[in-house]
Amino acid sequence: MLNIFPSNPADGTLSHLSSTLPQDVREKLINMLLTCLAGSELAVALYDPDDRLQFANPAFRDAYALASDTYPTWEEMLRNCYSTGKGAVIESDDIDAWFADISTRRRCARDRAFEIDLADGRWLRITESMSPEGWLLLVASDITRLKLNERLLERARDSAIHASQIDPLTGGYNRRFIFSRLDEMLKNAQTTCTPLIVAVIDLDHFKDINDTYGHLVGDCLLQHFVAETQRNLRQTDLLGRIGGEEFLLLLPETSLPDAMQMVERLRHAIGNTVALPEWPEVRCNFSAGLTGAGPADTVSSLFQRADQAVYGAKQNGRNRQVAIPS
Repeated sequence: MLNIFPSNPADGTLSHLSSTLPQDVREKLINMLLTCLAGSELAVALYDPDDRLQFANPAFRDAYALASDTYPTWEEMLRNCYSTGKGAVIESDDIDAWFADISTRRRCARDRAFEIDLADGRWLRITESMSPEGWLLLVASDITRLKLNERLLERARDSAIHASQIDPLTGGYNRRFIFSRLDEMLKNAQTTCTPLIVAVIDLDHFKDINDTYGHLVGDCLLQHFVAETQRNLRQTDLLGRIGGEEFLLLLPETSLPDAMQMVERLRHAIGNTVALPEWPEVRCNFSAGLTGAGPADTVSSLFQRADQAVYGAKQNGRNRQVAIPS
């Protein structure tokens, strides 16, 4: 019988079994232990100092897709997983490079723990314990349910974060988020001495559209504006709805003349598009007020200046932009 238990170096006895027990009783205990391991949901395996499998219970063989009569080395076992797509998931285009990396952690400590996922969707938490002679005991427990709960919690967290940032009507950023980003961008611009343009945009005659066509049409117009604006922005630009038909547009690392050109192109693109096919006469025109961030600006002063500019655009006839230098 293979001796898979630590021995007393002095007399060769099994140190975790009473030396007063008769040999046949000790063998029965060992067989009982092996029987328990055979029926256990825990995956248990034992590797010799040469990293060849010497014992594996059915749960381990099932996890790693091993036949009952095979005793491969650790590397042979994992290469088989990689080539067959069964057992442990190995995400790599270069299996040799993967082994070179993971081998640096193999047998690097007397005890270690880690997690793996299996091709059938299960997750295992594995603990390894190594004897002074180099025998390695592996015990793995199924943590699939914990992983599923963890993913549900992550999704709930992501959903909560999303809800805290997004305007539910338009799908764009909400007032709280866009102003928090303005605060961050303003500090960065002042620290790095790079330009930052802020534009307040107000949809023209929005109240009249609501009163004439109903709030559903008004909602669709807001959604159209956000979708078209985001389609025309750069990845670094941000748009947020700050209330009603009013929006805040942040243009980092952009000069005021360049920002005015961008807003003008946007104004023409959106204004010349049929926003709602059912009501082709309804157009999405807007007025915009722009200003650049100065070294002494605060979020409040910067926004107030842009708000003053959009008020000027509306006073001058709407469907236009007005810029106030920093």
